[in-house]
Amino acid sequence: MGKKSKPQSTPPSLTQPRHWHWWQLLVPAGIALLVAVINKMPAWKDQPASAPPAFALANPITRPDSGLVIIAQNKAAQREELLDIEFDGFLFASAAQRQPDIFPHAWRFSLQGRNLPDSLLADGHHLMRTGFAGETLSEYFKVGFNTQPPIVAGGVTHPEGKPNDRRVYGKVASKLQAPAETMFVAITIRSEGRSVEIEVPVKRIEFSGFIYFEFDTTLRGLSKISPQDPRYKKPFFAIRVTDQAGNSYSYGKSDAKFVAPADKRFTNLNDAELQRLPVELRKNITVIFRALLEAPPPTAPKVSLLAFLDSIHSAPKVALLDSSQLAPKVLLSVLPNSSQPSSKVLPPALSDSSQPVPPKQPDPYLSADEVKKMLKDHGLFDQYLNPSSVGITHQYKLLTRNGAKLVMDEATERMWQQGGSDVWMTYETALAYVAQKNKENFGGFSDWRLPTLLEAMLLMESKKQGELYLDAVFGHWQRWIWTSDKQNASWCWVVYFSSGDCSRIEATVNAYVRLVR
Repeated sequence: MGKKSKPQSTPPSLTQPRHWHWWQLLVPAGIALLVAVINKMPAWKDQPASAPPAFALANPITRPDSGLVIIAQNKAAQREELLDIEFDGFLFASAAQRQPDIFPHAWRFSLQGRNLPDSLLADGHHLMRTGFAGETLSEYFKVGFNTQPPIVAGGVTHPEGKPNDRRVYGKVASKLQAPAETMFVAITIRSEGRSVEIEVPVKRIEFSGFIYFEFDTTLRGLSKISPQDPRYKKPFFAIRVTDQAGNSYSYGKSDAKFVAPADKRFTNLNDAELQRLPVELRKNITVIFRALLEAPPPTAPKVSLLAFLDSIHSAPKVALLDSSQLAPKVLLSVLPNSSQPSSKVLPPALSDSSQPVPPKQPDPYLSADEVKKMLKDHGLFDQYLNPSSVGITHQYKLLTRNGAKLVMDEATERMWQQGGSDVWMTYETALAYVAQKNKENFGGFSDWRLPTLLEAMLLMESKKQGELYLDAVFGHWQRWIWTSDKQNASWCWVVYFSSGDCSRIEATVNAYVRLVR
């Protein structure tokens, strides 16, 4: 008998339906997800070692006598080494010094104190790049040096039928003509014996490559002073225009001249000054500023006006005075009673025009010695100035209002922004940030401001909670914050929760903002 042949079996896939199990789908799905994630990851995360260091310039427009601040922009740049600087073709080895008090990975480079050609310090545009010793330098940064005050022309008019109102308007341009340029306009008035500063909205305009700025606002409900009052001939109104480099132009009038019904013009340009401008800039200024340049420029401000302007550092801040939203008498009914707190106690404002001239106010600035005394008097912790203190006991309560996260401290009766600004910014930009939050009615309130140094130091913990000397109820992204107090006109006090101390930096450098009310 022959061998039995085995029956040929038919593959089940041809005769029977295939049975799938759910777990069999996990492998291809997982592979697809992994490929998608890898494709979307930034290159510096794939190969961190091969990514070149990246840097940014914090103050691209400045004065040549101010330092340039360089910030690390990626992980490869976060090294504790000095930086080489190439400026207009001149190489400065290991010239940028680390500035951890500004930012954990920041450097500062200054051209001052070096035997350099005048061309490197001249106003205008320059090229700079940087990098670590022995490595390829970065891409070029454009640096703008400017020591000239902004070009200003404006006017003050008396609206018909409104004797207590004044419209203030004008145009501003920078001789530098840099795309990153910004302008800050502030009006200061003397109200009830106290200087009140009003931040004025500024509109940026570009016309055929020429950049200029406009402002237009109305002061309502201005007080009247008797001609027999000693203050009648003293500074009453002043306007200050400041560019990004810190150069400024000021114009002011006494009460007697400001309230006079005649319209007024102000500018810092005359025919001789106009002729010294570059041809293209002179042409644009002549065309766009023509109507405002018809009146002759006023005489230079007197010393008393400059002292008056300096007093605004202790003045209440009123952001973005919008004439369309104000009713008459707003200045009288609101401003004198909404003073900006200060780490110094100021004398009370005068409320009766028949009273004598108020005594001279104390120096609005805070010296290092005054800060040290303030910390000891209040028992506040500072890693260097008062390390033996432990601070105060807080009663924090986390709130949410209108979608905004807030922290109420019952111990100090202060309400704080739980987080703060997402990015660091200059002091001038910080003031604009405050104004914008008030305009938005952040958290249902419109009286937010920068904290005083005393208020900010009250938050300082004597021991770290995580990475900062700050209670965990607050956001920890804002490692150091601006305060409203200054050491002088150019240097501001900043609180560093990262290192547990306070210090001062130039107003053109950067810090975060945490609002308080």
